[in-house]
Amino acid sequence: MDRLRWVLLGIGAVILLGIYLWGRYRFRRRRVQREPHLGSTEFDPLLVDGGSEPALQLDDLPPEVLADEAPKLVREEPVLEPAPEEAAPVVREPPAPRERLFVLYLVAPRGQPYEGAAVIAALRAAGLEFGDMRIFHRLAGGRAVFSAANLVEPGTLVPDELARQRTPGLTFFMRLPGPVPPLAAFDDFADTARRIAADLGGDLRDDNRALVDEAAWERMRAGAAEAGPERADCVHP
Repeated sequence: MDRLRWVLLGIGAVILLGIYLWGRYRFRRRRVQREPHLGSTEFDPLLVDGGSEPALQLDDLPPEVLADEAPKLVREEPVLEPAPEEAAPVVREPPAPRERLFVLYLVAPRGQPYEGAAVIAALRAAGLEFGDMRIFHRLAGGRAVFSAANLVEPGTLVPDELARQRTPGLTFFMRLPGPVPPLAAFDDFADTARRIAADLGGDLRDDNRALVDEAAWERMRAGAAEAGPERADCVHP
């Protein structure tokens, strides 16, 4: 009986020792798995939790990891954008001259029409010449600066015919720009009309048939200035 007891105690001791050694083995194994290091043969960076299948394939790794040398830092030079080309200066052409038409009427006193011969004499004394359209013109370089016509249609002032006729008045008209600088042309136009009006008598009226006073002269002269700058082919008086 005593012998059997010792046998059972021996077997129990062996079992306990085996359990103890097995526990120490599992404890060390788990510790190695939790704290792997690069020198350990059990460490594999391609395995997850000690599994048998790699989580990454070599083909998935970037080339820098597989290269023999560490990747070199490449300094990126700043990209300089080309300076914008300077836009060519815009050459603005001067605005086209504004065309202006000036009209004056010389009206004889009521019931006292002008004698044709007196009209011809006054026109010639002012330096006007008979010409195109059978009327009188101020000429510059062979071109009309302004003109004078009969107030009676068809407006002609043929000297031989007018010498035997009478007329209630004259029409002076000028279109700018013309062959003479605008302001010089207007001043000559206004002075000539006033001179003939002084020679023949009567009233000068504008295109609205209103009497021309100093304010009207200034207004018309300002309009002449709007006819534009002097033209290259202008003839200076």
